[in-house]
Amino acid sequence: MARIVRSLTWKLVASYVGVIALALLIVSLWVGISVGQRFEQFVETTLTRQAESLSGRIAQRYAAGFRDWQTDATLVATSANLTRSDIWVADERARVQLTANPESAPQGDAPSPDELAPALAGNVVHGSRGLPIFGTRQIYAAVPIRSGGRVVGAVYF
Repeated sequence: MARIVRSLTWKLVASYVGVIALALLIVSLWVGISVGQRFEQFVETTLTRQAESLSGRIAQRYAAGFRDWQTDATLVATSANLTRSDIWVADERARVQLTANPESAPQGDAPSPDELAPALAGNVVHGSRGLPIFGTRQIYAAVPIRSGGRVVGAVYF
């Protein structure tokens, strides 16, 4: 009889430990997903602010008469180095006029027309693309460049 009680006790303890381990696993996954989402929101907000800052500086130069996009190449390259981001500047027709590092920026990471369209319509947009399952996720922000009351281009991080 004592053997049966000990056997049942061990089975109960083992099942309790299993349930606790499963609960901890579920909580860990939930916390991990929550932290990941908050980090993504933080990065989106940061990129948007940086894009707005760069857009404002380019708009000031545009308003001052610097209409050749290449005059902003140093400004874009400096921002890219400081933020460690790829940056593209597109004109009002969604044609990329500047990129921070053309020789190292792969074409697959260039902004799509769908990502630029809201910015060229005057809206700030941010989001992400890619599949988190594969571990690749690109977070982006696109901000309009306004000058003289109209959108003359967009900055894309």
